[in-house]
Amino acid sequence: APSPVAVPARSRPKIASLRAPKAFVPPSATRKPLRPTLSAQLASIGASASAITDAINKKHGLEAREKPVLVAPSRDFVVGRVQSRFPSPVQFFRNRVTYVFHHPFRKEQISMEMWFADMVDVRLSERKRELSFRVPHALDKFGDDYNPANYQHAVSIAFNGASDVAAVRAQVLGLMKGGGFGGGGRGGA
Repeated sequence: APSPVAVPARSRPKIASLRAPKAFVPPSATRKPLRPTLSAQLASIGASASAITDAINKKHGLEAREKPVLVAPSRDFVVGRVQSRFPSPVQFFRNRVTYVFHHPFRKEQISMEMWFADMVDVRLSERKRELSFRVPHALDKFGDDYNPANYQHAVSIAFNGASDVAAVRAQVLGLMKGGGFGGGGRGGA
């Protein structure tokens, strides 16, 4: 009797064109969700940092007496002839604005406290996403870099997005043009 011969099992063809087509998966099913914009990410990080700072201050009894009207992220700052490209949260209170200016040449951080009552020529540009104003006196920390007699010297705060500019227009600009509640302070002093 003849011995049984093993029949080889059918194997996959080695040529791709002979293979069965893969199942169709629409591109929308495989697409990863889009990341939020950089401005939105920075705003979220800033809000988280503010919440942590507030919790620490509350725990140690260091709560601020006054809450800001608005906190907005910034892109950069200019004071006269010098520009700081390091962003800093900008806090608007009822009578002043505060932020940290990183001086590009002296490698120091200057805590800026600009009083609304001291500001003249206040402008908010939606196209440039920038708040600019002049201060009619010298700024102690800036020497010749800010000359109040030079009309081209101004202080400007550039914002990340149009929503930040809209918030400044809605919540702060009226306080600035009205002079706020006091002043007399020396910005950048």
